Amino acid sequence: MFSSKNKVVVEEAVDQLVAFVPKSDLSISDAAGLLLASLSNSDAATVPPLVDGLVELFKKQAENGSQPIASWQAHLLSKTLSAHPEASYQLLHCIELLLLELGDDVTETEPALWMHLRPFLSFTLLDYGPQGERLTFAVSLHSVLCRASFLSPVLELLASHVACLPLATVQQRIFARQGNLPLKLGVLLSPIIHTLVFDAPPLAKEKANELLHMLRLPADIEDESAANRDTARLEDAVRFERADLRWGLCALHTSCCSLLTHFFSNRGGEALRWLRSMRASLQQAAAAKSGALHIAAAPHLAAFPSDNAQPSLSGPMVMALPALLCHPETAVQVEAACTLAEAVKAVPLLGISFLPLIVYHLQSSAGSDKGTMTQAGREDAVRLEAALVEAIPAMAVHSAALPFVNRALVQLPLTGSPEATQARLLRLRTQLWLGSGHGFNALSDALLGTGAEIPSKQQRDSVELRVTRAQCLLAVCAQDVGKGYQLLEGIEGCLGSDLEEEAALALEAMAVLVERDGLKFQKAWAAVQRRSPSLPDQAPVAAAWLLLLGHAHRDAEKHPEQFGTFHDALWQATAHPIPQVRAAAYTALARYPFETLELLELARPLQQYSCLLLQERDESALAACEGLVTAALSHEHARRRRYVGVAAKGPSGGGQKAEDPLMRRLTKVLPKQLCRAAAGSSSGAASPGALLLCWAPLAPPPDSDTTPAQHAHQAAAAYRARLGEIAAAGPATAGNSAASSDLVFHSWKRFLSRWMGALKAAAQTNDSASLEEAVTIAAGEEVWEAILQVRREGTAPAPDEAIYAAGALCSLLQDRAKHLCAAILNKLQDWILSPTSAVSMRACLLAVGAASGVDQTRAHSLVSLFLSNHSASRRAAAAEAYGASCTWNLFPEDMVTTGSDDAREIAGIMTGIAGVVLHAANVSEDSSRGRILAALFGDCMTSLAEISYSPPACNPASEGICIVMPALVTAMLSMRMKSRYQVELILTKLHMAAIGHYLPGTVVGAAATALGCLVAGLAPDQAQAEAQRTVDALLTALGNAPQLAQSGAAKFGVAAGLAVMLGAPHLLSGVPPAGTPAFLASPENAEAAKQALQTLEALALKEADPQVRRAAAWALAAATIAARSGPSPGVADRPGASADVRALQSLPEEGSMRSLLQYALNAANQPGDPACSAAMLHCLATAEKLPAINVGAMCGSFLQQAHATPSLQEAAVGLALRHPELPGDLLEGLLQQSRFPSLALRLRMQLLSGLSSAVSALSATRSVALVASLPQLCRCSRDGRASAGSAGEEDLQLQVAAWHGLQGVLDAAEASGSSSSRGLALSSDLSDAVYQAMHGLLELLPSPPATLPGEEIDMEIGERSCTSKAPLLADTQLETQSARSSLVLWTAVLQCLKAADAEKVLSLLPCLEDSAVAAGQVFARGMLVRWGAVPLTELQPCRTWCIRSRPVVAGPVMATVARSTAAMPHTQKQQLLMECLDLVTVCEHPAQAFSMAALLAATWRAQLNSDPGETHVTAQSPSAGAAALPYALPSLLEHPQWRPAADAAAHRLAAVVDHAAGSTMVQYEVLGKGAMFVPLLEIARACIIGMRNLLTPPAWKHVSAMALHVT
Repeated sequence: MFSSKNKVVVEEAVDQLVAFVPKSDLSISDAAGLLLASLSNSDAATVPPLVDGLVELFKKQAENGSQPIASWQAHLLSKTLSAHPEASYQLLHCIELLLLELGDDVTETEPALWMHLRPFLSFTLLDYGPQGERLTFAVSLHSVLCRASFLSPVLELLASHVACLPLATVQQRIFARQGNLPLKLGVLLSPIIHTLVFDAPPLAKEKANELLHMLRLPADIEDESAANRDTARLEDAVRFERADLRWGLCALHTSCCSLLTHFFSNRGGEALRWLRSMRASLQQAAAAKSGALHIAAAPHLAAFPSDNAQPSLSGPMVMALPALLCHPETAVQVEAACTLAEAVKAVPLLGISFLPLIVYHLQSSAGSDKGTMTQAGREDAVRLEAALVEAIPAMAVHSAALPFVNRALVQLPLTGSPEATQARLLRLRTQLWLGSGHGFNALSDALLGTGAEIPSKQQRDSVELRVTRAQCLLAVCAQDVGKGYQLLEGIEGCLGSDLEEEAALALEAMAVLVERDGLKFQKAWAAVQRRSPSLPDQAPVAAAWLLLLGHAHRDAEKHPEQFGTFHDALWQATAHPIPQVRAAAYTALARYPFETLELLELARPLQQYSCLLLQERDESALAACEGLVTAALSHEHARRRRYVGVAAKGPSGGGQKAEDPLMRRLTKVLPKQLCRAAAGSSSGAASPGALLLCWAPLAPPPDSDTTPAQHAHQAAAAYRARLGEIAAAGPATAGNSAASSDLVFHSWKRFLSRWMGALKAAAQTNDSASLEEAVTIAAGEEVWEAILQVRREGTAPAPDEAIYAAGALCSLLQDRAKHLCAAILNKLQDWILSPTSAVSMRACLLAVGAASGVDQTRAHSLVSLFLSNHSASRRAAAAEAYGASCTWNLFPEDMVTTGSDDAREIAGIMTGIAGVVLHAANVSEDSSRGRILAALFGDCMTSLAEISYSPPACNPASEGICIVMPALVTAMLSMRMKSRYQVELILTKLHMAAIGHYLPGTVVGAAATALGCLVAGLAPDQAQAEAQRTVDALLTALGNAPQLAQSGAAKFGVAAGLAVMLGAPHLLSGVPPAGTPAFLASPENAEAAKQALQTLEALALKEADPQVRRAAAWALAAATIAARSGPSPGVADRPGASADVRALQSLPEEGSMRSLLQYALNAANQPGDPACSAAMLHCLATAEKLPAINVGAMCGSFLQQAHATPSLQEAAVGLALRHPELPGDLLEGLLQQSRFPSLALRLRMQLLSGLSSAVSALSATRSVALVASLPQLCRCSRDGRASAGSAGEEDLQLQVAAWHGLQGVLDAAEASGSSSSRGLALSSDLSDAVYQAMHGLLELLPSPPATLPGEEIDMEIGERSCTSKAPLLADTQLETQSARSSLVLWTAVLQCLKAADAEKVLSLLPCLEDSAVAAGQVFARGMLVRWGAVPLTELQPCRTWCIRSRPVVAGPVMATVARSTAAMPHTQKQQLLMECLDLVTVCEHPAQAFSMAALLAATWRAQLNSDPGETHVTAQSPSAGAAALPYALPSLLEHPQWRPAADAAAHRLAAVVDHAAGSTMVQYEVLGKGAMFVPLLEIARACIIGMRNLLTPPAWKHVSAMALHVT
């Protein structure tokens, strides 16, 4: 029956057998043997009942009181596990049931069942089988035991087996027996720790506390005799001279533990520095993972491989970071908590492992008796608990950790009242969402009070909870306005609060939503007005109320009277007695655009803004007032023509009107400039579209003998040559051309028309007037032949471009050469029926549409074939061609009702509809047409409203709606179907769509173009009123464009809209040319026209995107052609002045600049309030340009005042440096060696940092002398009175400023090469002086610091990591001011050298001497190679110097040189490693070569493993590299790329062992014994043992006999 295949039969038989035993004639052993025999031969279906029966027999065996089996093979459950491969699954289930039964039978003594079960569990956890066949079962069993760890016996079992649970190899078990429980428990028992922290019942609390308390204690090193025996048993043929060495992962564990032991045995300075460096590396890893950091060739990322693998942390690092939470120094514990948060950002799943430890430490700290602590101890405990609490939300980066984090937050220790605890929980939930993006629903419920728990009255009245809630609402709005809008109900509920802080925070949240376009100002004001219609009495609330009013300008033109009221209220608030309120009023006023104020006739004289600054005496409000005055100065500079002295403008000579410079540039300068770009300007090749419109052959010079006929022949030949060039550039087909088909054919027609004019001029004679038609036909045929040649012989995109030219030629000749046009149409028909590509098909369809005037019926029939049953691209092109060719009577209604979801197809169809709608304006009114137009307009308006107000989910028809809207409005206005108010509504919606930062670039571009077309086509009065507003909107859209998807389309749309406003036609289908724009001819809109032209010109000539630049230039060319007949209003010249009085008189009396300068000149002679004078000088420094006053004398007077404050002196020097063209002599005098030391340190640093300004103001000779004197200036101490230590610190800071100044000179020279207005011409003499100064400054440098990897990352990005604001340990040498300044100085040095010429820099860094100066040169070379500033080959001298130099000199920089090799190709890395190992036996310092090889292996191993933390242990110093080499080298060689080099490396290591150099001693960290010196041969032997499995049999035989003495 037991062998039956029927599961039911077997179950019944097993049940009867189990019920029958034990009997005298059938013992438990006999019954078990029977079931085991049946199990070994059973099918998989009958395994579960047989296993159940055996487990029941095991229970009876335990109940009979027999002794537990002490042998693995004899245990009944072991026999069960081995009897059948499928038995393990059912056995796990049975063991879990046994543990549950055990939980009901826990007594003071161990139950008999547990005594019998424990040996089996222990055997399973200790032995995985000879081949590891029971490993899977052991892992599963471990999980089962972790879930049952609430049982004290189970917990004790796991604790006793902690050293072997997850450790697979014998080496790791040996290491595990050495102790260090704090490290191992961090990972090995993480499931148990979760249970103990969150769900441990009282039964297991005592044992849990004992285990977790051990995490806080340093582990003792156990007796190593057992480890030695295991080692000998593992490799009985291998004899070590020392048993302390380990290999493989065990060596990494040892290095990590040694480092922690060092940290725990010393003060926390080194641990703090190490943790901060680790944080920098983890931050870079997280940034690289998220794509926020661009990794070029990865010369600086030693932790990441070239394939950009996801970062990870090795097991020892995962255990080491939490272990530092046990450090005795609070500062280290706080930094460790912050580092854990950064580690989770880089490796999100680590949050699950780190969270329990953080919670445990928090519980332990909260449960400690603070009454017995000192005041400093209590403050440290509070600071630590705050850091641990803040770290908990950071653990939820991965969604899998979110449930654990939520539970941890709920179970935090109570601190104070329930309301205070609730407030803390609210803050933490907000931090959780801010940091991870998870848990917003729970946060929203908590903030709105809509969760399961309704807030009590006590909670609603709690001040702390209410303020915290308002703070969280503000934080959400600042992070995501969309989410903030969802909490609008909660924000509005706080507005009328009687708590001033809560109400102020709610107003700030409202202001944030309005500022970021998450809420309309009118809606926000409606909510605020109901509660605070006027300025509140409380200062914080009043300040927030005023800041909200600062956004009222958004709706100023819609509500001018209301805006005027707000403007008056802000001016009244500038006289408020409380500085906080005044500062808010200044900030709000600075947000109001002056253009809007002038438009609404609310602008006040700019002098009043300066008066506010001069009257302000509170320093806290001065900064805000400076911003307001700076805005006024900027506006005054932009409108300077309006303010210069009108009296200086004399009568116009001869009554002739001067030419408007804007129109002159538009009609005369720009057309030539657009064509000259073809000759190779800095903007790149000319736009082919612009060439079609503007290019023409040059006329012969006046003194030339060329006849008109000859010139005509030459011009015709030039046109033919230019045809091929333009077609090859592909104005309509190359790239993603955004030009409309109307503009394409319009441009081709203009080009071909000029060409044909040249041909006709060349063919005509004096009596050939009667042959005009023949000449035209001949010219057309010659052009047609040229087009066909391009079509046949040209390379893409020229053949497709020739199709557009053919369509344009056909349209151009349709009334004069019918036969030629018919031939062209025939050829187009052939091409359309056999297209070569989708681009070719589109070109054919559009060309047929353009040529429809030749044979409209034929053209319509060709185009109609593709309106249905074809791809989206063909349907779109066919619809566009249909719109260009059909009449209103042939309007296809199915085009309007298309159900397509393809945005490009819909855009093409809408373009066709726009072309059709254009015909409606030219026919008599028809009710049916009107109804169709009205229905179409209504649908488009509905969709346009959704585009304007809805977030990112965009209708695929959005772009098409914007395209068709101008044609609809134009047609309906001509039919008197729409009013002016409705047009304004449409413009408003298009405004919103154009500036929408959530829309795709194609939609924003289409809206911008439509906006320009609509405004350009309005009546003059309405167009003038909308011009400035529209230009502002287009400029805003251009500013938003880089943030949008398809930003190029948005930029071109803005360019097209601006071009249309400047008069460019044909940029949008269905919109007729508007003629001369009203605002171009209007003096009131001169500034708007200037802004439009400048912006369009920048896009056309300077835009980085070549596609956008080509398209913008095309649109600008269309505007220049259209504007040649426009008006040219005159502009007066600007007068000049030299003396101070005349300069002031030239400024307007009501201007801001005049009053500021007048006050400055008076204050320089008669000192006033220093704070006000400093603020005034700050404002003047921000001005674009100052009048010709003696700025040097004025600034010198401020510096010489007896009571001048440091801030006033710095402001005076800042003004002189910002406008160096005026006070050049002053700057030179201050930098003289006779006066420079007498200045304050901050002034000297400011002057040295602004060296480029002084150089630009002086002559070449004086500039060279000034730059050459920099080293001497840095040696100067102030009057020689400072002590040696202080002088040294001053010298370091001066050197930092000097290097910044040299970098500024180099940057200014580079800007000069790019035609920047702030550029500086760097002559050869000045260049030599710069590098001479560098040479002198390099000699002053202190020895380079022994940097950590993270510090090098901060040095590259220019951050001064050593100036961290984290609390420092006062008596720690590594955290002294001198060490921090040294690191900052080297950062400045490297940044300057990086900006300099590479060859000249290398000549300054020869790396020849064995000295501290040479060490600095090696360090600089290594860092520059790491950053990619110099080639990788320049590392060779560095490596050679490190190996040949004395260890005390080379040690600090060796790790930097090794880490700089990360970007080397693999073959060079392999060669470099082998060379270093070879040098061990031949060089003067074998330990140096060996350490270099170790550091290289550690660096590359971490790089392959994408581990940002491993180098902090294995490659931080030569000794650390040597200690980790038995791990790093075998692990490196395991990689497939490195595997072929294993034999070669082993042979070289064996040679080291066998050579006399092997006895060279090297410093080595031994766990438990600290730093010791061991011979190289022992480390080499450990490496060989670690890589033995990677070697080929012959290689292993050779190296084992040579190095390990194995025979």
